[in-house]
Amino acid sequence: MTIKQAVAIGLSVVLIAVLVGSGVVLASAVSRTREVARSRDDARASLERIYGERIFPSAPNVAVIKQQTLDLTAWTNRFIETQRAAFRQETRLTPSQFMQTLQPAIRELAKGQTTGGTRIVADGFAFGFDAYLTGGQMPVAEDVPKLALQLEMTQRICRELFAANIVSLQKMQRFVFETEAKRAPPPPAEETGGLRRNRARPAAAAAPGATAVNPRALDGPHPFTLEFTARRDALLAVLNRLAAAELFVVVTDLDVRKTGPDVRTPPEKWRELGAAPHAQRVVSGPEVDPILLVRIVLAVETF
Repeated sequence: MTIKQAVAIGLSVVLIAVLVGSGVVLASAVSRTREVARSRDDARASLERIYGERIFPSAPNVAVIKQQTLDLTAWTNRFIETQRAAFRQETRLTPSQFMQTLQPAIRELAKGQTTGGTRIVADGFAFGFDAYLTGGQMPVAEDVPKLALQLEMTQRICRELFAANIVSLQKMQRFVFETEAKRAPPPPAEETGGLRRNRARPAAAAAPGATAVNPRALDGPHPFTLEFTARRDALLAVLNRLAAAELFVVVTDLDVRKTGPDVRTPPEKWRELGAAPHAQRVVSGPEVDPILLVRIVLAVETF
């Protein structure tokens, strides 16, 4: 074989290898192009399918939502019935009947004592009904139903506080709705002969301070503010008892402050206390925790 023939064969082999490699690269590129095109076509088809669907929910989803609405409505009705059954209070009282109910109820609450036999409230504590007990005021007949409701709530809240063994109850303030009721606008005049006696005024001319909520309404939130002193365990018991009470109680604000230092100052001759009783040697811990000053703002919901 001559040199020319060997060179020609070598060039032929190289050319064939180049052609084969080019074919492989081309085939790979064509395959990737097809995959990209197929992915693009699938995405386009998916978008077209989404845009072609109805705007409103499908029939199965509508059926699920309807059933959930029925279940939620039934649960709400059962909850309201349970709350109403657990809290029934006679509100059809005259002002004099309410006063005859209020005075002995407050006297009974004032007898509350700690486990050590100490009274929880000071003399003359009126539990938020000062105007009728110490002020000599007689309630208005329209206010009596809600006052009776608030009295029952006060009794139930105090039972939970006293059962938790708080140290002292310093303040109990109910929502004084009587003041709001006096400022509330009168109800609209009744129609007579198909004509209104008083035409409705424009909204801009409405009486200042007017509100759409009736202050004498029995349903809705009934706010209370409590201030008392208690040990840490008693405070936790109060919160747990309010959460487990038959009343629907919502605590909206809680402020806790310590009335003293966490650690006692050790005596100068503390080394000589080795044989002293345990109570004399303790300088910190639950046994010597200071009393807490607690302020709770809560609302009792009625339905």
